[in-house]
Amino acid sequence: MEQNEIEHRNDIKNQHLSTEESQERIKLCERESSKIITINGKSFKRHNYLMVQIKKYRNYTCQFCTVQIRKKNGDFYIETCHIKAKAEGAKDLLNNILVLCPNCHKLFDYGKRKNEMKTTEIYSEKLNGNEYKAALM
Repeated sequence: MEQNEIEHRNDIKNQHLSTEESQERIKLCERESSKIITINGKSFKRHNYLMVQIKKYRNYTCQFCTVQIRKKNGDFYIETCHIKAKAEGAKDLLNNILVLCPNCHKLFDYGKRKNEMKTTEIYSEKLNGNEYKAALM
């Protein structure tokens, strides 16, 4: 299933988890070694399910500019991106994924980067001359 299909499933959409429960669900996904996981009898691509959980955990809010984009149907639109690309050997982990609006996502991908700093809890950098900071945990 793709991310938008997962987000629209009633068992996912109506899930109200505490911060701790969300973090635990994300950790379980991160540890999952197979590409496919099954939840409530439905199979998901692990990374798509994980991305949905991270979007929910971040309240569908851009970590750089704090915008929330509401769609006509009342749902939110937001994107995820890897700080360090999977092509460079990175993994799908909460501390390697940013939740960004489309504009900030493209700025992150194509903007001029300076002073990048990443700890286990915070990611910050200067993009096209502006400072951005995002929580990672």
